[in-house]
Amino acid sequence: MSPASVFPHGMGVAYTEIAALAGASHAGTALGLANSFVFVAFFLVPIAIPGLLVVLSWTGVWLAAAVCALIAWPVFLRPS
Repeated sequence: MSPASVFPHGMGVAYTEIAALAGASHAGTALGLANSFVFVAFFLVPIAIPGLLVVLSWTGVWLAAAVCALIAWPVFLRPS
């Protein structure tokens, strides 16, 4: 399995934006943190979904995804 089949093509754009927002002096740290958070998410999501399905059905799964997106959104806002 190639990395291109695991990660969508949009990930390159996201990583480029993360590096650009962090600046040249902090790009490595920002990319390392981004990779760590992606790995943790890829590990935890498949574990969490069955539990959410049992308790809340698919509505709860999508609601949890929306809450996670709302929590992450301020991280990507540009400072004025």
